[in-house]
Amino acid sequence: MVKRSHLFGFILMAVLSLSFHSAYGAAAGGPAVGSTLPEFKLTGPVAVPDQEYLGLTGSEPFTLEQVSGKLFIIDFFNSM
Repeated sequence: MVKRSHLFGFILMAVLSLSFHSAYGAAAGGPAVGSTLPEFKLTGPVAVPDQEYLGLTGSEPFTLEQVSGKLFIIDFFNSM
């Protein structure tokens, strides 16, 4: 019975921690709707097939303007 109590407490703490983290992120504010993405550089891929897929000629940092494509899906992760 004690093990179940500890497991339930751990799960409850994890769920509450995740829900509070979301509220903190929402309060920090985000980009305005319709705004443009600011300029930034990405780390270049080391593998040659990845460079060819993106249309790059080396492993140096690159911008999205250097990649041949019409649509980009960018997934940002918050690592606090």
